[in-house]
Amino acid sequence: MINKKLILSISIVAIITTGCDDKQTASNTTPSNKSTVDKVANSVTTNIESVAKKVEQISQDVQESTEPTVNDIAKKVKEVQKTVSETTTEDIKEKITEASASVVKVVKDTIATPNATVLYKKCAGCHGAKGEKVALGKSQIIKGWDSVKITDALKGYKAGTYGGAMKGLMKSQVSSMSDKEIETLSTLISTF
Repeated sequence: MINKKLILSISIVAIITTGCDDKQTASNTTPSNKSTVDKVANSVTTNIESVAKKVEQISQDVQESTEPTVNDIAKKVKEVQKTVSETTTEDIKEKITEASASVVKVVKDTIATPNATVLYKKCAGCHGAKGEKVALGKSQIIKGWDSVKITDALKGYKAGTYGGAMKGLMKSQVSSMSDKEIETLSTLISTF
């Protein structure tokens, strides 16, 4: 709706514009021409009323023509807000689920993956820091072995199906190791 101040402003402009021409006429008139001044004043008043009616009609027309558009825009804004709100909530839930799954996987992997360096510490006393020694003067040097050969040997010691003079000692060393620990340790030793 067009503001009433706008209508008033337009009316004042119309009065001033029309009144300026009429003032000159009125100032030049004498009291005997008073009826002419009254006619001009009535004419100005009629013009102002006419302009005011036209402005009011235009205001109503504008309001009527824009109201459906304004209502439609308001409705669309609400829909967009709802969509953004729902999408954001869904996205956040999805991101949290993904992040949680990643964290859980990392934790499980960390817990499930043995630390090869820690496992090798009990081997290093006999085999040397890099598998370069003959353990207790009776074993083979394990440095340079591939991971499959090391895994087979350690699993054989654990099962009691592999080894010579050190078979009993090695069985006690690997009996508490899981297959995952044996594989992890074998991978580390193969890098020596």
